[in-house]
Amino acid sequence: MDNPDQDDEKIVVTLRHSRKSFLVEYTCSLFLLIMIIFSLFEGGNLAKVAFPFLVLSVFGFASTEVRRFYGDRYNIMQTKLSVIKGIFRIRKRNIYYQPLGFIPDFNIKQTLPQRMLDYGTVFVHVGNTVLELKDVDNPHEVLKMFERLIEETRKMQRNRMYELK
Repeated sequence: MDNPDQDDEKIVVTLRHSRKSFLVEYTCSLFLLIMIIFSLFEGGNLAKVAFPFLVLSVFGFASTEVRRFYGDRYNIMQTKLSVIKGIFRIRKRNIYYQPLGFIPDFNIKQTLPQRMLDYGTVFVHVGNTVLELKDVDNPHEVLKMFERLIEETRKMQRNRMYELK
């Protein structure tokens, strides 16, 4: 049986939160793992104490990856943007590029560390609503991709109008 939520349209690209945005979580897990390894090489009988911290470190890496992969994601298709939020309670919103009046503005927000690591948040203004594509890699490239898709949609609409005449 077909899934009613499944779209027939081909996904051009799926954007997720950048691993760079989880740098603090990865660093803490890695620091904990390094501390465990050094304590085991020091020769003391720390194996019983180190095991729970090892589990905690591995859990830190794994939970961050699960949150990044299955958390908020943005499917960019030829004629629409699909925003999917949540892991357990999933909310989905489709924003169509046509009519083009519904997408008047795109903005990018980057802090200094985000600019240095080349990730940031892309804001899509749709009517009175602002959608955030949070912490995506190469936000300027994402902006250019949206501009190309909108231009292609405009050309398709013009061609349809000429065909109808």
